[in-house]
Amino acid sequence: MGDIVYLGSEGRKIRVVTQKETFEFYGRLKEAAKRLSEDFIVIHQSYIVNTEYVFRYTYEMVEMMDGTILTISPARRKAVRERILREEQI
Repeated sequence: MGDIVYLGSEGRKIRVVTQKETFEFYGRLKEAAKRLSEDFIVIHQSYIVNTEYVFRYTYEMVEMMDGTILTISPARRKAVRERILREEQI
């Protein structure tokens, strides 16, 4: 799991983006989230990111180290901000 950058869902497909490859499978993002470590955070109903690969964070989006920009849903912004700030203090 350490090389997973983020997971994204489109319909019933889940796309797993790693440092080396991207693959897809059918499933539910909520179910996949249960199998992930504490390094992952849900930023949107369609995205789960590995905080180890977040390059830059703003109130509305995260930029991953590979340059991918993912939006943070308004409903999750406060929780994401709190989590990012807590990790920066460690």
